[in-house]
Amino acid sequence: MIKPQSDLLPRPISNGSISVNMESGNNLTLTWEGLNVYVPEAKEGFFSKKKPKCEKMHIVQNVFGIARPGQILAIMGASGAGKTTLLNVLTLRNNENLVVQGSVKINSKIIDDRKQLSAVSGYVQQNDIFIGTLKVAEHLKFQAMLRMDRHTSYEEKMKRVELVMNDLNLKKCENTLIGVAQLGIKGISGGEMRRLAFASEIITDPGILFCDEPTSGLDSFMAMSIVESMKNLAKQGKTIVCTIHQPSSEIFEIFDRLYLMAEGRSAFLGDLTEAKDFFASQGFTLPINYNPADYYIKTLAILPSNKEESKERVKKICDGYDSSKYCQEAMDNIKKASGEQNLKSASFQSQLSSAYKAGWLTQLKWLIWRSFLSMSRNPMETKILAIQTFFIALIFGLIYLQIEDSQEGVQNINGVLFLLITNASFSNMFGVLNSFPAELPIFYRDHQNSMYRTVNYYLSKLITEVNLLIYLKMEDLSLNF
Repeated sequence: MIKPQSDLLPRPISNGSISVNMESGNNLTLTWEGLNVYVPEAKEGFFSKKKPKCEKMHIVQNVFGIARPGQILAIMGASGAGKTTLLNVLTLRNNENLVVQGSVKINSKIIDDRKQLSAVSGYVQQNDIFIGTLKVAEHLKFQAMLRMDRHTSYEEKMKRVELVMNDLNLKKCENTLIGVAQLGIKGISGGEMRRLAFASEIITDPGILFCDEPTSGLDSFMAMSIVESMKNLAKQGKTIVCTIHQPSSEIFEIFDRLYLMAEGRSAFLGDLTEAKDFFASQGFTLPINYNPADYYIKTLAILPSNKEESKERVKKICDGYDSSKYCQEAMDNIKKASGEQNLKSASFQSQLSSAYKAGWLTQLKWLIWRSFLSMSRNPMETKILAIQTFFIALIFGLIYLQIEDSQEGVQNINGVLFLLITNASFSNMFGVLNSFPAELPIFYRDHQNSMYRTVNYYLSKLITEVNLLIYLKMEDLSLNF
């Protein structure tokens, strides 16, 4: 039970000389049964008015499914169908404000802990979040050092980084900054950034890869390149589950299996060719020269102008699927997969038992390394601190210029010391306010992936900030005196 909570195609990874076990994380079958997701009733606050009781919103209604190794399962549906909620439940993310019932299993083992899931899976978010002042190779190096097994040597990790960059065609931009648009730091393109997100997740060769709308915001060529990369990863034995929004017909044909959702219910699960036959059996024949993905989504969409008729159509299709041979076949496959899996697989159990791949000191070392690189290449922050220090030193110097050796001079010296201490205190506070909020999304993502402990991240920022402030204050004092 879940607790509430071309040149672009990759080459097979097995052709590398890396001694890391590349097969231990593959051949993982993901199944989910009886998933129900509710939005709990809002709690009454102390000052809020008492509201009449209402039924809990049922977002996902008793859905089930299976994703096998070597295949891409595309989750599709209209807006509000529940596909994003389903992906969040499968990845055990963002479930804090939801009531979740049902089970998610990998090789018949129930997974109810995010750290366990992170040990054997990767998650490519819809929005690419990086520290833009790092280079591509540096970012992947940091990922390898903290996410690959601690028993893997430094040389083997570097070989893995090189291999992944070659597989995803990132070698040509390995020494290019990722980029920060808000600060005017130019970097890699949008397609390269999306491929870098894939590289960050497959650096550990996970058996299962979750992707949240991987083609969102890309042009048709780059979207095709990303999906082709996913297809080649699936050919290596990986289980890939992705939500997809409005794929072209060419991209749609690359997927192996299709999972359609409507109004939180399962509308279809099976091969692409079977989807056409199922909709035809329900009285919805796919038109000639029509994108199948667009037709299925349009058929399952709730139109605001004709809501009642749309809901009746969706209910008919979902009820038809529940009583169809495709639903029975899917249920049989789930039961068969549960019986086939060897629950005592040593490699799988060892991955589930591990949380942090790197040791405490190793995490701190590479976090400090990343913080120093990021801070040294952030021109805006460094310039602001330098200019602020220079002007404050100049003002204090002019005010307290040529202090006489008298009782009045001693009082003036006491005043300037008080101002220097006050300025040092407030500048430290402003440094923290500017530092942590900008990296919070990155910290949340890395922490969910069990890359490093919270205390190590805080200590790395503290050490880096203190060194910078000491350097600036030394300059401040030298200018004043």
